Amino acid sequence: MTLADRLAQAKKTRAEVAEPAADDSIGTTTTRRRRSLDPFADLKRTIHQSLLESLAVGTPVLANASNAASVEHCRRANAGLYYSNRGEFVGALTELRARSLRERLGENGRRYIRHHHQWDAVIGRFERLVGKLRRTP
Repeated sequence: MTLADRLAQAKKTRAEVAEPAADDSIGTTTTRRRRSLDPFADLKRTIHQSLLESLAVGTPVLANASNAASVEHCRRANAGLYYSNRGEFVGALTELRARSLRERLGENGRRYIRHHHQWDAVIGRFERLVGKLRRTP
């Protein structure tokens, strides 16, 4: 099976297990359900909401290294691995077979989201930015 086939299968699997769930903490609906791994193969330079949702529910992320935003979140959160070629992809999947690693990365992701992406944290950063802009002549 080629890497493209594996990624297509992963996307299909992810779509099959997703189910709507209300998230009262932010007043929106999310389609995330806790899984043991969520692969992100998107080559764009933007962060996907689904990556942040995966971190929030404790799902480790496997990101494509060409997506700088995803890699940066994996590094900052210490909540996922990334790959740039087939060998690294297979190696990362092999590492992620260890339940203890998945659990540690999952907990790191939940903590990262709590500290950096909850409304209080986001509003605090916004208020500090507005304060700086007000002081700038």
